[in-house]
Amino acid sequence: MLKFTLRLALIMGALMLIAVSATRLLHIIYPTIPRLAWVANLPNSVGSVDLYIWDAGVVTNLSDDDAGDQLRVDHSPLWAADGRLAWFSSMSPETTLRVWDGVSVVDLGTVYSLDVPPSWSADGRLAWSAWANYSPDVMVWDGRETTNITQSRMVSEVSPVWLSDGRLAWTNLQQTGVTLEIWDGVEEHAAAEMQYIYGRFIPSADGRLAWVVNNFGELDIVLWNGLDVITLTENSDLDNSPVWSADGRLAWVSVIGGNAEIIVWDGENRINASQNLVMDDTPVWSADGRLAWVSGTNLGREIVVWDGAITLNVSQSRDYESSPAWAANNWLAWSAQYGNTSRLMIWDGRRTFEIVRSENLTFGQLRWSP
Repeated sequence: MLKFTLRLALIMGALMLIAVSATRLLHIIYPTIPRLAWVANLPNSVGSVDLYIWDAGVVTNLSDDDAGDQLRVDHSPLWAADGRLAWFSSMSPETTLRVWDGVSVVDLGTVYSLDVPPSWSADGRLAWSAWANYSPDVMVWDGRETTNITQSRMVSEVSPVWLSDGRLAWTNLQQTGVTLEIWDGVEEHAAAEMQYIYGRFIPSADGRLAWVVNNFGELDIVLWNGLDVITLTENSDLDNSPVWSADGRLAWVSVIGGNAEIIVWDGENRINASQNLVMDDTPVWSADGRLAWVSGTNLGREIVVWDGAITLNVSQSRDYESSPAWAANNWLAWSAQYGNTSRLMIWDGRRTFEIVRSENLTFGQLRWSP
């Protein structure tokens, strides 16, 4: 009964205070606003987590109403270039991969790891890792059929990600070592030896890969340039959360002396973009090369934007801000929470708009459609 009550409160909370009229007006003024996906759960609870879509001021809950009183957590939403949406749906004892095409939801089966989201190719194929042949294999779905492209036995093939040229990369784990594997659509080959990946591969627009490795407690940023694996950070700092800009710059979080800073590397030089005494994390690049991140302490978190020279606080509120996400039109969205009130905010470069409000939900994992 308690789980059913949490479920009902979650649904009602999301539908209570939505700024529909204001956001419909936004679509009249700015008709090309993309859709926004996010997850929501009751704060400080172990209740279900639902997946929502905001589209032209209309909010839709995509989560499975058939879960009944079972605990279900939907997470890791990821848009395809053609507007389809994939996500993980976890309900004991397994996690499944689901895809929404704008009308209906397709269930693609169970996945291997919750830590690594699926990956869409530019032409609409979806890759992920699933348990098969007594070990995880790499699966590719073309919109109709799912193919096991590795079919390995007792070898772990994990963390698949599409490169910009249509090839697929993943990690091959076996007793003899760890390799970066590349599949060109026909054949697979080992591209480089590597350490065990901590998290997932982050692909650049020009075909490079960045990831994090754990060196005996130290987290370092590693880069593959198509030929060699290069360690970018070899120090005592904890380096994590790498993210590429469209022009090939790489940003990441570096915990220096207990303080988290945002580092930007342009291929030759690196600079500290944040340079302050508070915690900075969650960097995200805009299409036009600006960098946003979350800055502050446990007493308050703000959204700041750096244009390469100047850092601007764009939220300027008493709220606890999190989960910044840039849209293709260079609008910035984030979640803002104060007490039990949560809001989704948008900054268009000049003004800030509230598009969704709830009195009993916590928002996170914001993702814009292309």
